[in-house]
Amino acid sequence: MKIRSGFVSNSSSSSFVVAFPSTPTSVEDVHAMMFPEGPSGVSPFGHRVPSSQIAKTVWGDIERQDAPLTKEQIADEVEVRVPWPRNIWQLEGEQREAAWKKYEEDSKTASAKRTVEFLEEAGDSIVYRFSYSDSDGDYFTVLEHGDIFSSLPNHRSSHH
Repeated sequence: MKIRSGFVSNSSSSSFVVAFPSTPTSVEDVHAMMFPEGPSGVSPFGHRVPSSQIAKTVWGDIERQDAPLTKEQIADEVEVRVPWPRNIWQLEGEQREAAWKKYEEDSKTASAKRTVEFLEEAGDSIVYRFSYSDSDGDYFTVLEHGDIFSSLPNHRSSHH
C-alpha cells in the first residue's frame, strides 16, 4: 500500500489509449478521424476549444511517439480500478491487508477484461497513448475531461 505524505492537490491526470482507423499523416487526418462531423468546439466546463486546436495538439503528440502501441503495451496501459471496499478504513491488520489484496486482484482482473474488450473494439487499428492533466491549465482540462476521443475506440485511465 502506498501512502502519500506532504502536499496533496485536487488535480488529476488521465492517460488514454486511442485507436485510429489508419495511420494519421497530418493534422487534417487527425481532425477528420476525431471530428468526423466537421469543425466544432469542445467545452465541458464552459471553456470552448476549437476542434482544430485539439487536432493540432493530438497530432503533435502522435509525432512525438516512436511508434504506435503494440498489444503488450496496450495491456500495460489499460487500467481499471474497481470501487474500494466501503469499510476498508474500519478494518485493521490482516483484515485490511486482505481487503487491499482483494481490491488489487479485482482491479487487475477488470483491467485484463477491459484490455480484451478494447483490442476487440480496436481491431486492426493504429493505437497511440496520450496523457493530459487538468493541473496544466484550462486547455488541458478540456483535453482531459472533454471526451475528445469519443468518435474513436478509446480507453481512459484516470490518475486522481
